[in-house]
Amino acid sequence: MVEISVLIPSKVGEHRLPAAIKSIHDKDLNIEILVGIDGSDSNLIKELDDLKIEKLMVYQFNNDTGTTKILNKLLLITQGEFIARMDADDLSLPKRLSIQVNFMRENPEITIMCANALEKGGALMMKRARGFLDYKDFLNNNPVIHPTVMMRKSHLTEGNYAYNNKWKKSQDFELWTRISRRKKIYYDSEPLIQYTKTFNLKGFSKQYFYFKIAQLKNLVWHLFKNSSSSKLLVFRVFFVFLLMPIDYLKIVIWNRINAK
Repeated sequence: MVEISVLIPSKVGEHRLPAAIKSIHDKDLNIEILVGIDGSDSNLIKELDDLKIEKLMVYQFNNDTGTTKILNKLLLITQGEFIARMDADDLSLPKRLSIQVNFMRENPEITIMCANALEKGGALMMKRARGFLDYKDFLNNNPVIHPTVMMRKSHLTEGNYAYNNKWKKSQDFELWTRISRRKKIYYDSEPLIQYTKTFNLKGFSKQYFYFKIAQLKNLVWHLFKNSSSSKLLVFRVFFVFLLMPIDYLKIVIWNRINAK
């Protein structure tokens, strides 16, 4: 049986993808790497073939499928006991998969293990102590760095968890909020990847829109269905949520000024 399935969605012409694959490939583990390219790219396919990595499977989706649907399609064909995520423009740090799979085996109650990441220059992305993440951690923001995630496939299957195809952006946050209501998510403060931060106003706008929908959906769930949540806390976050369009407008204005 395959131990770990690594899922990597990619855009056409992603020149950093071969390096990302080489960084996460671990010859000491029984792994498969599934790459989903959103389009057709013969040059990239040749570069990946030249890596000569066993159990590297590349799929091309030619109908502008989108990251969310690609991830779900790859999930359906995974053979691994554990599912690891990786982005095409990031680099995994040495022994990343070994560290995670050992932790998951020692803690069978955990559904997701995520970790910190290094930004360009070596700074840590997150300033958070290691430990379990509960519902309060998902009310305001997304504490899970998507490409650091390892998930237990049996828990995903039992709970019928998958990315929501309606979410073109922030699909990870929407999934984590649902999983956190029933399962255990653990965060490790030690970095496991070198993260590439990218920003463009159009992409940010779309991600902001989907994030806010997912956040509202999560707030409503905790307000009406989670008897153990603090209603005062949820109401306070909901009020802050209503003011977020003002902050978004500030960001848009700032970016347009500085783009000139």
